[in-house]
Amino acid sequence: MQKDYKEPYDLVVFDHHADLMASSFQGILSCGNWIRQILEEQEFLKRVILIGVSDELACAVREDFKDRVKIYTESELSGKDWVSDFAGQLKEPVYLSVDKDVFSSSELLTDWDQGSMTLAQLSRAWEVICRKKPVLAVDICGEYNSISGGNRRIEESDKRNSLANEKILNMFLEKRIYA
Repeated sequence: MQKDYKEPYDLVVFDHHADLMASSFQGILSCGNWIRQILEEQEFLKRVILIGVSDELACAVREDFKDRVKIYTESELSGKDWVSDFAGQLKEPVYLSVDKDVFSSSELLTDWDQGSMTLAQLSRAWEVICRKKPVLAVDICGEYNSISGGNRRIEESDKRNSLANEKILNMFLEKRIYA
């Protein structure tokens, strides 16, 4: 999100990790601390909603952020109530971030510890977001790093990930809502 953005917004993040850790090196932004850093720096960020976080990592929220961070753990996603509760959490226009490690390895492959979320669950949440609030921007990360595996693993991941990428892109293009 741009530092000069001057309107209230919510950050909705699909990620298997909370990304709320303290920086190991002063002032260095990393994949493990970026949410914590923007909570500290972005005055117009009103709420962070994390979806699909590992149950073990859900306790990573600092006490002073608890009123601004809502986490739906990986195990909570198996119930049906989270979608309606999630809809009630959306108060401001949404910046959406999807880290592919939130998905089950049956959906796609990453080279990180993966969650168990399905593309169908992402689609339901996307529909809720589009019905409730304008979408400011979307970012997607977590592509499989081909350096990590042998040729067979690369071919398998490329095929599965290309299919998943196409589904995700079509999902987002089908219901384009802009602020």
